[in-house]
Amino acid sequence: VQANIGQKEKWDYERRSEILQKYLYMSYSNRSPAITHLVWPETALPYFIEDSSPMLMLVRRVIPKDGALITGALTASKTENGFIDKMWNSLYVIGDKGEILDFYHKSHLVPFGEYVPFRDILPIDKITNGTTDFSRGRGISTLNIDGFVPFSPLICYEAIFPGQVVNESQEPSLMINITNDAWYGDSPGPYQHFQMVRVRAVEQGISLIRAANSGISGLIDPYGRIIAQTELGTEAVLDVQIPQALSSKTVYSRFGNHIILLIMTIFGLVSIVRK
Repeated sequence: VQANIGQKEKWDYERRSEILQKYLYMSYSNRSPAITHLVWPETALPYFIEDSSPMLMLVRRVIPKDGALITGALTASKTENGFIDKMWNSLYVIGDKGEILDFYHKSHLVPFGEYVPFRDILPIDKITNGTTDFSRGRGISTLNIDGFVPFSPLICYEAIFPGQVVNESQEPSLMINITNDAWYGDSPGPYQHFQMVRVRAVEQGISLIRAANSGISGLIDPYGRIIAQTELGTEAVLDVQIPQALSSKTVYSRFGNHIILLIMTIFGLVSIVRK
């Protein structure tokens, strides 16, 4: 579900209910009976999950029976005085009864956007809203929920790093990348980001679902082919069936960047011999 919420509107406290209602409407209207799971973008829910039991009861109404909603949201821990102590950029899996089935906290954070490096010695603020730095999650994970394939959750630009998108000890059959590229407007940024995640699908030999707030959202198969894609800056809903992962591991997923080092070594030796 691509709701195309403007960056200035996204954190407007007065518009939280309106934004949630938009996601709910887009997720339910004209939906195929075959739909089992919904995917919303990064920080789609404009509420802190732990403070929002009534919100979860609203959300459960659009979740298919025995299915789930996979969505971005913020998580916060608070002091005894009610002040925010720590904050995480998170992905949640919410069941059809409004229960939280699993979650993932982003671990590869954006410098100066989600935290300020060397904050103790750099007297500068983040370029994003708020003064609290985000905390890191536990690292690359695979989420397993009943009735769905095991998947690797990737938030925003976590999906652009080769060799850092799947947990090798618990291999997934799918990657889900939730993101908010509204920061970049109508620029090359969202297009570049989309093409980068296509390469991750090819490297790992598994499909990748991408839900972006303002685009580009889509489904990419294990060969890097675009099965479905939205336009940038539009409201859109994609109804897709997930292709199976390749039956065997790809060369890259077996050897990673060692292949590149081998090629560089061969070229280096050839260059020396030719001299």
